[in-house]
Amino acid sequence: MPPTLTFDLRALPPFRLDLTVWALRRRAENRVDSWDGRHYRWLLVINGQPRAATVMQTGSPNAPQLKVRVDGPDLSEHEIPVARLEKRGLVGRAYNPVGVA
Repeated sequence: MPPTLTFDLRALPPFRLDLTVWALRRRAENRVDSWDGRHYRWLLVINGQPRAATVMQTGSPNAPQLKVRVDGPDLSEHEIPVARLEKRGLVGRAYNPVGVA
C-alpha cells in the first residue's frame, strides 16, 4: 500500500466544496476526477509522478475545514505545496493550514 499524507486546511468563507467541484468539473483539463457527493478525487502530478488526491469538507460554509489526503509512492510532506491546490482552484489565496493563525 502506498504511503499517505493527510493534512487539514481552512478555506476562505463562505466556501462550499460541492459548488467548487461543480465549477472545477466543467474545465476541460479536469478529465481524471470524480465527485461522490462528499469526496472530490483527482490525479495530482508531483515531480512527474501521479498521486491520488482526495478532499472533503468537514466544516460549515462559514467555518470551512478541508481534509486533504494524498496517496503515492515515496511521498514527502514537502512535495505537497498548497499552491498546487490553489492552482487547481480548490482553495482561494486566503487559507490557513489548521493550527496556523
